[in-house]
Amino acid sequence: MLYLEKGRLDPNHPFVLLCRSIKQDEARHVTAARQHALALGYDRSEWKALNTLISEKLYKLLNSEREAFEELGITIEHIFDSRES
Repeated sequence: MLYLEKGRLDPNHPFVLLCRSIKQDEARHVTAARQHALALGYDRSEWKALNTLISEKLYKLLNSEREAFEELGITIEHIFDSRES
């Protein structure tokens, strides 16, 4: 979502504002999901493997819409490169 916010569109464009709201809401969902998983006994040592699996599936999903992202000035690889660093 950060790359959508920082793309070619004006920072106050309705789509950018929507993406910002989605990002904030998603952060709350991730926190709640992690807490719930831990409460159910999920092993923290498996976070990295799960994160890798989710990232691979997300890349495949986003890559199917590559042209739409490029139209917004977003390169899919940049999204995932920034997560690596």
